[in-house]
Amino acid sequence: MLLLGLPTVLFFQYGVFDEYDYWAGTVSLVVFAMFEIILFAWVFGIDKAWDEITRNADMKVPVIFKYVIKYITPVILIAVFLGSLLSEGGILDQISNKAIYEQLAVTTDPAQRALLEDKLLFVNGARILLVLVFAFIAYLVYLAQNKRDREGRIPVVRN
Repeated sequence: MLLLGLPTVLFFQYGVFDEYDYWAGTVSLVVFAMFEIILFAWVFGIDKAWDEITRNADMKVPVIFKYVIKYITPVILIAVFLGSLLSEGGILDQISNKAIYEQLAVTTDPAQRALLEDKLLFVNGARILLVLVFAFIAYLVYLAQNKRDREGRIPVVRN
């Protein structure tokens, strides 16, 4: 947390916080929800998923939600992702630093130009840090899974 939080405080004026907010709070929410619903409903299987949802439930879940989970939710999340990917100011524009380069193109003030160049450096550094943290967490999950496989799985007892 310190590794991610410190640049946010130290380089706030360069847009590091905004970069974290965009990727973690906007893009990642949709991307991970999209992958999760596809894995849950299509890979795990909607019948197993539905059994898990309804087992020991205090209230009866309407069957329509089985179809909402399998068909409607993934379509909506994919549409939102594609819309964000292709829209003006969306993911592709963000990755290419379009807004910063447009500001650099029209800036004549040397101090403002230096600030924008620094911002470009820190924004790209923040992105690299986010990717490295994600890769590190994925590696830790991989190690945990390998350890679990070596030690043998503990059987789940269901009543």
